[in-house]
Amino acid sequence: MSTESLIKTLVITRGYFQSQMKDLSDEQMLEQPEGATNNIIWHLGHIAHSHNSMVYKACGLDGSVPDSWADLFKGGTSPSDWPENPPVDEVKDRFKNQMNEIVADYQAGKFTDFNKIELTPEVSLDTIDESLGFVIIHESVHIGLAIALKQRLG
Repeated sequence: MSTESLIKTLVITRGYFQSQMKDLSDEQMLEQPEGATNNIIWHLGHIAHSHNSMVYKACGLDGSVPDSWADLFKGGTSPSDWPENPPVDEVKDRFKNQMNEIVADYQAGKFTDFNKIELTPEVSLDTIDESLGFVIIHESVHIGLAIALKQRLG
């Protein structure tokens, strides 16, 4: 995939996710349907946290997502375990702005010192371009999960 195509696909993917969630109230974003392990705001926070790790942290940079979000949004966490809900507006804002930040920093050449990410013993991301390609896949999975949750909201 060319750099131009990669960037365009990153932006399209995030834009599509945002378009699917734009009409939801804060209450709907926090609603956890019966039997679901997460809610929509968890998916937004999870994507922001995970992509910060797969892009910025993998290059030894901080990014704009607080480290404290790991306790709320890393894989295996659930809103059922939150002592209190995170600020919805902050999660939505960071999610909304993150991809433009990633693209601008990528184009500025900030992601030079990429440290390999091992997804499984057999699968790793060895370059920033591979990581950004995986970001698209990861986000796409969560788009589907969030849309499924949206369809179950009361």
